[in-house]
Amino acid sequence: MKPVLFILVFTLGAVSLSAQSFWSFIGQGDLPESGGQRVLAFEHRLVRFNLEAAAALLADESRTSVRLSVPMPDGSAAWFDVWETPVMPDALQARYPQIRCFTGQGVTDASALLKCDLTPQGFHAMILSPQHSPVFIDVYEPATPSVGVVYFKKD
Repeated sequence: MKPVLFILVFTLGAVSLSAQSFWSFIGQGDLPESGGQRVLAFEHRLVRFNLEAAAALLADESRTSVRLSVPMPDGSAAWFDVWETPVMPDALQARYPQIRCFTGQGVTDASALLKCDLTPQGFHAMILSPQHSPVFIDVYEPATPSVGVVYFKKD
């Protein structure tokens, strides 16, 4: 019985590790007052990213993909199975290992496609789906790469 329980607990733990969230919605009052906002969208959500947690989660080479929660402009979260898709030649990637690009297939919306990157300048993403307008996630302002803005292209 003990080995079965151990395997069950270990499996559940592994699933929860692969389905982590590295972000949380924040309010306008949680922003620093630097005035460097780069994206002006009528309707949007602000998000604080834990960039270190995202880097650790996405760097896990023991799996071919990672299940990742991504914020949506309507306040929901969309789930994706994400894997690394390098776009730089190997020599250039070795020179800049902190710049990583990823692709994701929708789990919540199977028709959705995620393209994203994680760099020292923050997390950036684009979600394409026939179910809604394209979604963009950009850094809110250069001074705080851990704060992002999530919005539909139509906004």
